[in-house]
Amino acid sequence: MWVKQQQQRQQPGFTIVELLIVIVVIGILAAIVIVAYSGIQARTRDNVRISDLRDLQKIVELYKAENGSYPLPANGSLQWTGNCVTFGSVTSYISGASSIVTSRLPLDPKWKNTDDKCYLYKSDGTDYMLLAWKVMETICGGDPSNVCNSDQIRSMDRAVTPNELSIAVWSPGAVNW
Repeated sequence: MWVKQQQQRQQPGFTIVELLIVIVVIGILAAIVIVAYSGIQARTRDNVRISDLRDLQKIVELYKAENGSYPLPANGSLQWTGNCVTFGSVTSYISGASSIVTSRLPLDPKWKNTDDKCYLYKSDGTDYMLLAWKVMETICGGDPSNVCNSDQIRSMDRAVTPNELSIAVWSPGAVNW
């Protein structure tokens, strides 16, 4: 009879310790996936910013080819103009671009309508600079010129403002703006 009682107590299943170990392992794996996913999202947004600046550069160059000068910023000649509060909250920050682009100008994929993170444009009609200002999320070492960044990011470094999470494209005469 004693043997029969002991056999009845040993039911198949998992102990509480085994279940806790499985839960901890799943939690660790979930944390790793979340961190990796957020890094991928940031790199994707930075790639969109680079693409946006290159597209805006094409728009500005096309405008010059058609009109003989670069378009002026919405805030006026040599004034930084952008879609963030600090620079006028202007969504059409490049005056005259609507003659080339039928849709609206691109806005930063993450920082929409903020005080100081946005795309900026500055021009005097002869030269221009387009800037993704304080928005880059994956700049290595906090400086676009750092060797750990890609060649593409280093080529877009605005050297007059070191250690800034910004990249730019510009005409030759605007390199020091």
